[in-house]
Amino acid sequence: MTTTQSKDLQSLLEEAHNRSQMLQKPILVSYVTDHYSVNPLAFFAHSKEINVNRRMYWSEGEALTIIGSGCCFELTAKGDDRFESIASQYQVLLADAQQTSADVSNGTGPVLLGGSSFWSEYASAEQTTWRHFPEAAFFIPQFLLTQKYEATTLTINVAISPSDDVQAKKQILDEELNQLLNDELEIESGAHDIHMNESDIEGWKHAVVHATDKIEEGGLDKVVLSRDATATFNETVTAEAVVKNLEATQKDCFIFAIERDGDCFLGATPERMIRKQGSDLDTTCLAGTIARGTDDEEDDRLGNALLNDDKNVMEHQFVVDMIKGAIEKDCQSVQVPHRPVLYKNKHVQHLYTPITATINEDRSILNLVGSLHPTPALGGTPRDRALAVISELENYERGWYGSPVGWLDAAGNGDFAVAIRSGLLKDKQATLFSGCGIVADSEPESEYKETGLKFKPMLTALGGV
Repeated sequence: MTTTQSKDLQSLLEEAHNRSQMLQKPILVSYVTDHYSVNPLAFFAHSKEINVNRRMYWSEGEALTIIGSGCCFELTAKGDDRFESIASQYQVLLADAQQTSADVSNGTGPVLLGGSSFWSEYASAEQTTWRHFPEAAFFIPQFLLTQKYEATTLTINVAISPSDDVQAKKQILDEELNQLLNDELEIESGAHDIHMNESDIEGWKHAVVHATDKIEEGGLDKVVLSRDATATFNETVTAEAVVKNLEATQKDCFIFAIERDGDCFLGATPERMIRKQGSDLDTTCLAGTIARGTDDEEDDRLGNALLNDDKNVMEHQFVVDMIKGAIEKDCQSVQVPHRPVLYKNKHVQHLYTPITATINEDRSILNLVGSLHPTPALGGTPRDRALAVISELENYERGWYGSPVGWLDAAGNGDFAVAIRSGLLKDKQATLFSGCGIVADSEPESEYKETGLKFKPMLTALGGV
């Protein structure tokens, strides 16, 4: 990547255009500025006004919010090595890129945003539900807003081709940016009339029985079964309305929204898959669930019951062991606490174990994503046997549910979460997803109620109760 200091955007575009003509291929230009005072949700909402077909919202509360609007470059891949393929494509793209500053890390500059499907092969192009979501799809946004606490940075990424009119391109960028930086915002709260349809409930409970039978046969410790439900509204619900509600109600979660060609996959997940800052890694083991109490006394009682529940503790340990084993191949100094603690959201509380490590110099965060996906929290253990059972017993397509979503910057830093507590929004309808870990003593009715509890954050954000 070529670094150019103290150039305005016009000069940088002209310089890149000359280089593009010399190389006879498009060149990525990344122009970073700061000191903007912008409402991130307004920035996300106004993206629709400039007719973008790609946008992404990512929030970790005040610590970090990243908003991507429009598509400068898109990278896609298929198969089991799709994460490694994306990493390779990204490095090739960066090799010829030009940027305004060498200090474009931690979510600024030519940041890659996106995610992948749960399965490495699925017929997304032939399906109605997931037709706009390939097996792995990441994009460098035209406009990137990065907010860390009170500091806000704007990145403008541009693809310059040999035949481009640089002055005309700059004028369009200025016009679009003016619309995005408008802080005026009116967002409806969500739907006012929701019809919820849960298909084949008894069939799903029978699947739980089949899963426990297979576990009792031996060679399988845990399998994660999920199901979907359809929420239909009396009016169109926008992604920004749902994101606004998720931000208000799910304070301790990663809030994400990935919109592709009008369909938006979004949710509030408590589960970090992997974060990399320099050589430091941290990841989250989150498995085992119980409801929150109506008062402090009941909440403590439920939390203590979860901490001492053999079924949930065993399920949680499967996740800890698998994640520890997966990252040890690429990391040093792996640190794992001896016992889980409670992680409390608005509607549920989980068993939680954080793991930290130091990554080897020759490995990227996408290598770790490929090794970790799917975690036992969304697949099971042993992984291959569990996935075979899921494929046999689930009667719908998971798509991007339960998969890694997140971001990666040019310095190698990044953050990925597991896309649970989520839904796929299409105008007046949303498909919601929920799953739970099945072990030997799982009871169908109890597991069904747990999945229903996990629908609640998204249902509430859509405007339901």
